[in-house]
Amino acid sequence: MNQVFVCAQAAEEPKEIYLDSSRTALKIKVQLPPISTNKAPTDLYYFIYQDQGRWRSLIKPGTCLFIHGAKLHHDLEAREHSIHGGNPAVVDDSFPIYNSVILTGRIAKDPDVTNPMTFKTTESGLMIANMSMTVGKGKASADLFNFTSMNKATDGFKPAELLVNLCKKGTGITIQGQLTTSSWFDHNTKQQRFNTNIQMKQMTLAPKTDYVPGAIKPATTLPNDSQPKSLWGGRTAESVAESPHQAAIATPEPAPVKPMVIAEPWGESATGLPSLPDNESNEPF
Repeated sequence: MNQVFVCAQAAEEPKEIYLDSSRTALKIKVQLPPISTNKAPTDLYYFIYQDQGRWRSLIKPGTCLFIHGAKLHHDLEAREHSIHGGNPAVVDDSFPIYNSVILTGRIAKDPDVTNPMTFKTTESGLMIANMSMTVGKGKASADLFNFTSMNKATDGFKPAELLVNLCKKGTGITIQGQLTTSSWFDHNTKQQRFNTNIQMKQMTLAPKTDYVPGAIKPATTLPNDSQPKSLWGGRTAESVAESPHQAAIATPEPAPVKPMVIAEPWGESATGLPSLPDNESNEPF
């Protein structure tokens, strides 16, 4: 599963790009509102594949969009997230701000609890887990997404702790969260840095299984020119019928059928009924 439901604002005019010699798409730079006051807006590209002429005329810089049912992709080399397809709708700034991402995939690597970049507990008792997951996108390719889970040490439900304790490389997982961007000043490069990932809100782990590929083997192997033996050790239905066990469950002889006695019409209550008068005329009834 890979679905995105977000509100975004166009930052520039849509541009037509060629996907190949015969297909085009609209590429629009959009901005997602920050999910909190200590987060930055999220910049990404939105690609429209249907009704391109209509959307080119509707979308202008500043146009507010509600995009639902789109797919999220992550370009590792460019370090850019993008949204593709779905069903866009033009809204105004009074529309509620939506930011929801649902992804199903597998944990990319084993969590290292000794690495504070993977899991740590702050002095205030906040548990933070940083994980990565792969989400298939067809043709033997997949996207890699980073996601973060946080909870207080006093919380009854501790998803950050559960992630590092229950997940390993290859564990199936579905997460629901929000696209969020953090911003900080890099004193080494003297530049403002940004990092976009998914802040997880809920998760579902795939059922645990002990299945090992190739571990299940047939009980016997037969040459190509041989005939398999009966499942009952070569015995036939006749020999089974003659066994004492079969006699215990043999079908009993049917009971004799008694002749059916047909009673008089109306039964005994018919006696004493007044006789009908003779109809000597030929008139019907």
